[in-house]
Amino acid sequence: MTPTTVPLLPEAVYRAGRTAKHHRGLVRKRVGVAYDQAEAPSICLGIHDSMSPLQRAELLRLPEERDGDGTTLFNRLKKQRMI
Repeated sequence: MTPTTVPLLPEAVYRAGRTAKHHRGLVRKRVGVAYDQAEAPSICLGIHDSMSPLQRAELLRLPEERDGDGTTLFNRLKKQRMI
């Protein structure tokens, strides 16, 4: 598999920078991509511009809103995606 580039995930999604760094590493390893720091901002901007305002709002609420047990919607989504 040829390495491609992936953008950084927004730090706001994670409470700790170390966790964000670890998750980015896991994602890159799993899908076989490399991080190109110079190209990442343009990729992020392209993704952002392709989303509707509603999609952006929904994405931003994932780390903020919590279920009754205190779990963020983002963590709930991660657990559902685990294989």
